[in-house]
Amino acid sequence: MEASIVLYLLSVAGVTFIGTIAPGPVVAATIAKGEANKHAGLLMSLGIVLVNLPVVILLRFGLGSFLFSARLQDIASVGGGIVLLFMGIMLLRSSGEQVKGRKGLPGSSILTGVLVWVVNPYFYIFWATVGVSLLMQGVEFGFAGLVLFVVVQWGFAALPLELISQGVFRTKRFWGEHTRKIVFAVCAFALAGFGIWFIASVFL
Repeated sequence: MEASIVLYLLSVAGVTFIGTIAPGPVVAATIAKGEANKHAGLLMSLGIVLVNLPVVILLRFGLGSFLFSARLQDIASVGGGIVLLFMGIMLLRSSGEQVKGRKGLPGSSILTGVLVWVVNPYFYIFWATVGVSLLMQGVEFGFAGLVLFVVVQWGFAALPLELISQGVFRTKRFWGEHTRKIVFAVCAFALAGFGIWFIASVFL
């Protein structure tokens, strides 16, 4: 039993870590928020947990099938795309206003984590496939397995995001104004680009 649960938790950790560091809006937003707050990654991961926890509860009791409907995923893609496009525009505007004290994306890092995760179609794909499979495997280990699933998933989402924000925050003193603008512009175009792609994917 001990060996089995260790292998199970390693699976949860690996899937979560790889999914978190994959290029996408979560990473772009973490870089943008990390310029102003070295713990932005940790806070964003808490936002992700706030989204995942109710999903875990719904799926555990068999009440989450509506999350996987094609209509809801289309709505999420369009709505999420609009939100990401707006965030990209706001970040691009902010990159040219550093001297006025405006830095990065508006709002808290926790709220940013909630937004970039809940509007991301990958969120629905994950929970409709490997996420629900891992969760059901965890249920086989009882309540402890369910708790460990949540804790390990959060930990291995927090780890890479915190490393990213710490790296950005600690190296920013070496950036010139030109470098800062380039970094913000790249993140802004990434967010906007994913937003456009999410919207377009509904009609393709």
